[in-house]
Amino acid sequence: MSLGAAEDIEAKTQTGITPVDEANPDFCRIYQFGAEAALLNIAERLGVSKIIDSLTPKRNQGLSVGSYMVLAAINRAVHPSSEKSFYEWFQKTVFGSFPGANEKNLSSQSFWNHMIELDQDMLNSIEDEITKKIVKEYNIPTDCLLFDYTNFITYNNTSSAALIPQRGPSKMKRSDLKHRPQNSWDVSSD
Repeated sequence: MSLGAAEDIEAKTQTGITPVDEANPDFCRIYQFGAEAALLNIAERLGVSKIIDSLTPKRNQGLSVGSYMVLAAINRAVHPSSEKSFYEWFQKTVFGSFPGANEKNLSSQSFWNHMIELDQDMLNSIEDEITKKIVKEYNIPTDCLLFDYTNFITYNNTSSAALIPQRGPSKMKRSDLKHRPQNSWDVSSD
């Protein structure tokens, strides 16, 4: 049940008169909305699903790989859940009328059926196309990009004489690999 337009709600509170069926509902459903709707809007504006679908062929049944990956990404961003509880999360969102989404198409098996379609080359191509779209859509200058990768492992030759990457505790628990320690900044140019 919807409460109606803002003007109708205001009018009802001003007059104190509330129709009986709205005053005593049989049940109430609460849906997640804000973050999910915002992320879906961004994904649609960037054409993420279309980009993925153009690079991942699939028979025309159920959700497309792109649609599934968009929903999975929104789930991971807003309310990370296992593949088994993905549909349960979905039911508590405003995505109820999402085309092709149902319990079967959002099952754990469906998750893996869609993921298997994505090999490393496809993922690299998808990442490239989405990045190009983001740069274009948001007019991001690319003359200077910064990435803070402190305290994450590197795959540098562990016997190299490199000064910045060092052995030690890392966030990924890989003390056998060198990592870039916190507070180690350098500026390099090509």
